[in-house]
Amino acid sequence: MREDENWFAIILDHQIQGKGNGSLLMNEIKSKNDCLNGWVVDHENEVKQNGDLYKSPMPFYIKNGFTIIAEKRIENEKMSAVKINWKP
Repeated sequence: MREDENWFAIILDHQIQGKGNGSLLMNEIKSKNDCLNGWVVDHENEVKQNGDLYKSPMPFYIKNGFTIIAEKRIENEKMSAVKINWKP
């Protein structure tokens, strides 16, 4: 809970991404909540520590029924992200 809103964060290891694990986890989280909010990096110009470009998970969240709240953003030296929201 943050500012009377239910927030979540999940990170899956790249070795298990793309196999349905994230959707299974997200469906379990959604089954126990009536609303979810999160921050998602919505661009692919960040570089990971290993030198690879960070791939935005935004398509995953859109596929899983989240709405982008474009007017709510985090912009600082560590992160650039947009708020997402899910309601059944």
